[in-house]
Amino acid sequence: MDKIYSTGEVAQMLGIPRHKLEYAIANGHVAETTLRFLDKRCFTDDDVRRIAEYFSVQEIQEGGQQCSSSNT
Repeated sequence: MDKIYSTGEVAQMLGIPRHKLEYAIANGHVAETTLRFLDKRCFTDDDVRRIAEYFSVQEIQEGGQQCSSSNT
């Protein structure tokens, strides 16, 4: 199973402020993720790569698994 990341965790992995990521999503510059857990955005590895490309981030730092799903 792929790891799933929260908004804050993605921002930390990419070295960008969380508010910049939220602004990019709110204004349609970055596509809204369809994955949610307890009404929080959750991002897949593919989402993180797509967001990194938008912000021109060359290196993605390692992250943990803050969002989780009931599917096992």
